[in-house]
Amino acid sequence: GILVEYDMRKEEIVPGMKAFQHKVSFRKNLIYTVILSVLTVLYYQAVFRNPDYDIGKVLGALCLFVILMIWYLPVRHIRNTVKAVEGEHMTYRLEISEIGFLILEDSGKYLVRFSTPSVSVIELPLCFTVCVSREKVFIIPKRCIRPEDMDEIRRRMQQGLGDRYVVKEK
Repeated sequence: GILVEYDMRKEEIVPGMKAFQHKVSFRKNLIYTVILSVLTVLYYQAVFRNPDYDIGKVLGALCLFVILMIWYLPVRHIRNTVKAVEGEHMTYRLEISEIGFLILEDSGKYLVRFSTPSVSVIELPLCFTVCVSREKVFIIPKRCIRPEDMDEIRRRMQQGLGDRYVVKEK
């Protein structure tokens, strides 16, 4: 495989994590927001008709709070991830082969196969965001890939992933 050694910076983590979160949770968060917004309107409509309906006031406020948390928690997660990664200054290593990503760690080697249905890659201008599952992601900065290897890496990922390889311009 093609060996890639990399570290991560904030300007690569933030867009990579946003792309990952958009892929795995944006639609779900949008649906929850719509449902909770309808509930909020219904509760406050009932409060408008009957100003003594205190439970409606509390539940309407609770719906608004949950909507706020749905959109705030992913932002907080990105911020905490950036702090954790910038605080560690670690170097990561992996090999990109014809069958997948071989992650090289001190404790062993882990193969993430292209054939695994949950694996996908989002290519961004600064990095490759590798979505392993709904909970696991790793970000490969393009600045750490030798220019002569870039086309071959793209080819391997496109060939191995098919339509699960997506290029995004921003």
